[in-house]
Amino acid sequence: MENNLEFKWKHLLSKMTSTIDSKIKRKLEPLVFEQKNQKETIKTSKGVLFHFYPYNSDSIRDWGWGCAWRCIQSIINTKFQMSGADIILSFDKMFNFLGSKNVLIDLYCNLYGIKNDDLEYKTLMENEFAPHETESGWADPWIGQMCLHYFEISSQILLINGLPESHRNFKENFKKTKIFSSEEVILFLKEKMSFPIMIDDGVYAMIVLEIAENIANDGWELSIADPHINEKEKKKTCF
Repeated sequence: MENNLEFKWKHLLSKMTSTIDSKIKRKLEPLVFEQKNQKETIKTSKGVLFHFYPYNSDSIRDWGWGCAWRCIQSIINTKFQMSGADIILSFDKMFNFLGSKNVLIDLYCNLYGIKNDDLEYKTLMENEFAPHETESGWADPWIGQMCLHYFEISSQILLINGLPESHRNFKENFKKTKIFSSEEVILFLKEKMSFPIMIDDGVYAMIVLEIAENIANDGWELSIADPHINEKEKKKTCF
């Protein structure tokens, strides 16, 4: 029997029509290649089953550009399964719809209460930031927040030691966030944040599944799911 969340998410999935154009469509053409990965299920120490999608899952050859998208896909599908919803967000549906500038602007304005006549709206419209507009197709951290917001999953962006130099988008996206030192963020994550957590330096994206204190080494241990690594074959999927 469907629960309310499953019904809502199925409705939202049904509204995800393709907004892709020929400029970047080549990235999503199903390809036959030797190293094809599948979804992996990782069980945390608390018994949570995390549904992880490394590079090249779903018959999509995305090595070199899709690590952030894989993190987003993994987090959303894990949220679905944890709520008992029998649904899956595919890579192509996610990228085709949520990589659109118009969709991202609508979500951003909805989340932060921005009106069409606001200066921030004009800034959004004048910049090229959407994955469908860029040659790389990458998903920057704030795009992950928009993807989660589409499914009404709350999230928060934290900046550690400021904006990374490799970041290609405009800084206005991050004015709603807090800046933490490396030391502060460990304590904050341990005490207040829910897992999983996506980490991104503007080039590489990964997922923190758990964090635990390592008393012997006077530090912390992070369990990380890395989309660049195929855990079943123990080798990199990015060449």
